[in-house]
Amino acid sequence: MGKTTEESMQEKEKRLSQRSNFRQPLVYEVSATKQTVGRPGRMARGIDISSGGVGLEADDELQKGEVVKLSVPLGMGGANIPVFAEVCWVAALGGNYRMGLRFLA
Repeated sequence: MGKTTEESMQEKEKRLSQRSNFRQPLVYEVSATKQTVGRPGRMARGIDISSGGVGLEADDELQKGEVVKLSVPLGMGGANIPVFAEVCWVAALGGNYRMGLRFLA
């Protein structure tokens, strides 16, 4: 018997941990090696999150391999935690970009 579409997609999945919806605005800063004068923090929209990384949508395109500093919101208190992540993939999405980032330990 052949595989279902769902079974085929699960085989292609590279993530080791389950994703959860993460519809949160995020501030990110690009690495120190990139010129950021006058643009200290940029906005992105969180899509999903797991223990290994986060999916984002943003107006600015990041480059694969680039390291960014994210300010991740911690619940309702308004506090943020700084987290470093590496851009693993980027896809153009109309006028903005969808990106997958891997958290760095």
